[in-house]
Amino acid sequence: MRWREIVAFADIGDVLEKPIKHYSTGMQARLAMSVALCGQYDILLLDEALSVGDESFRHKVEDRLWNYHNDGGTLILVSHELSQLEKLCARTIWLENGRIVADGSTNSVLRRYRDAS
Repeated sequence: MRWREIVAFADIGDVLEKPIKHYSTGMQARLAMSVALCGQYDILLLDEALSVGDESFRHKVEDRLWNYHNDGGTLILVSHELSQLEKLCARTIWLENGRIVADGSTNSVLRRYRDAS
């Protein structure tokens, strides 16, 4: 059952029938993201993961993450893409050289980050 959901979400067609060493980097990333997002986890940790795939796939990933969060899942997203943080996160921690610079609502932390840049 889960396999069909992964295949449908990845949307990489007949390539799935070939060995993974023949996949493009983008296809490998789409499949990996699909495996991660079609699982059932209490906490999901993603590091710069939303840069995967084309625009329509990124929207599909964002929608899935939004639903995951709304269903009570905990998402820890590491990203330099501020617009994604604004869309997906209620709380943000700004780290610099391994130290916390700011911790609070996403809007307030990003405002401080932008002012410092």
